[in-house]
Amino acid sequence: SFEWQRNVYAARLNNRDTALVNARPEVQIGSAYRQLDLLQKVAYRPNAYTTHTLNLQYSTSSDVPRYDRLSETGANGRPSFAEWYYGPQKRLFATYSWQNTRKTTFYDDARVIFSYQNIEESRYSRRFGNNNLTARIESLAIYGLNADLLKKTGEKTALNYGAEWYFNDVRSVAHRENILTGQRSYATTRYPDGGSTMNLAGAYGRLKWQATNRLLLIPAVRFSYVGLQASTNDPLFRSFFTNVRQSNVAVNGQLGGVLNLANNWRITSAVSTGFRAPNVDDLGKTFESAGGNNLTVPNPSLRPEHTVTAEIGLEKRFGGFLRFETNVFYTWMRNAIRLVPATFNGRDTVVFDDQRTRVFRNDNIAQARVYGFFAGAEAVMNRYVTASATFTYTVGRDITQAVPLDHIPPAYGRFGIRANNADQRFGGEFFVLFNGWKRLRDYSPSGEDNLQYAIPTEGMPAWYTLNVRGSYRVNRFLQLQVAAENLADAHYRVFSSGISGAGRNFVIALRGSF
Repeated sequence: SFEWQRNVYAARLNNRDTALVNARPEVQIGSAYRQLDLLQKVAYRPNAYTTHTLNLQYSTSSDVPRYDRLSETGANGRPSFAEWYYGPQKRLFATYSWQNTRKTTFYDDARVIFSYQNIEESRYSRRFGNNNLTARIESLAIYGLNADLLKKTGEKTALNYGAEWYFNDVRSVAHRENILTGQRSYATTRYPDGGSTMNLAGAYGRLKWQATNRLLLIPAVRFSYVGLQASTNDPLFRSFFTNVRQSNVAVNGQLGGVLNLANNWRITSAVSTGFRAPNVDDLGKTFESAGGNNLTVPNPSLRPEHTVTAEIGLEKRFGGFLRFETNVFYTWMRNAIRLVPATFNGRDTVVFDDQRTRVFRNDNIAQARVYGFFAGAEAVMNRYVTASATFTYTVGRDITQAVPLDHIPPAYGRFGIRANNADQRFGGEFFVLFNGWKRLRDYSPSGEDNLQYAIPTEGMPAWYTLNVRGSYRVNRFLQLQVAAENLADAHYRVFSSGISGAGRNFVIALRGSF
């Protein structure tokens, strides 16, 4: 699409921002970055019943350009930003798990997991022609403990129960630096500068009861507690709160069932309730959205949202060669959280980071609905070839204001044919990924759907990609995998994205197991 071409880009020449013409508009200048991931998993079994597992992961990156912001242009055709990038994103993740399968009075299978994550991310932005670079840096520590137990309580019943606890500690700092003089000055933080914490605890139980030879019933219940605390000394945040505390408790349940009928028919159904308490991002964020037109401000009065979901599924098998399934769901939402127009010091527009923006905040709306369906099929052509297809369609509506909900994807699906030889040494697949249209009438007016990246008269066009991949097992230790994606080199964008999808590309991997 012409609208997605990168016609100009910003460069720093002789200590001045300069707009340069891109000789190859189809090349997305400002999209490249590097990433390093290290993973290690160690398992130790001192006996036949006990397993100790240590999982370590570390990832980091170069600076990551924010291509969608860098590609924005002003009324004069020049880039809106000279710089906009994430600093190196660092993530350390470690878990220790203990599993025991020796049968006791309380469990037949028990697993306990301790986890720790440390995440650092930062955002740097500087408007075109402005020498002030704004830096916002966040660090997050997450501690977790989870215990999950399974006990067969009778010939026809089994109980799965457990408890979990997570603690989140968020720290946010910011400054503005003149790139010529190095002088630093005040800048607003993304989250409350005094720090924010969340405690999340829960206990749950689920029973599987084989009521008859054909009917399986699955009742479940969960108790949840979410505590949030945030404090600030920042003049901007103090317009909304100095210290906010929330404690939210909920009990939710589910009743599900599986009914196996004659002639290989199966019906699944469930009715469940849900609960989501506001997190630090929902309640305390100050954030300028893409496009520079919307500013999200904190709302310490935000309340939890509650849902009731009903779903029913149908599956049919035709011998051993064809399987078809479908699932329909409907969710009622009460106090749903979404962006709505707001004011800051009595004004609905303010100047933020040298840009005049409209003011929004997350708030609770009375009612919303989300509904849709999934359909899938798989056909075994012969012992070597299998075909499969899936399709998903979703609708979301804010009933209170009679407008679409945000973050609702267009229809999407997949079709593929895979093949393998008799000894499974070679395997391959040809598959198609596709997305339907996201029409302008289906975009949320809140701005969360990034309407500015759609084609003005059309919305986000439908697209599909043709892909192929294969694998070859060299020996019992090594496997070679190759793939060619987007064979037709289609130019497309995923709904709400400000960057085009990858063109024709190739992947090669060598996997080893010892």
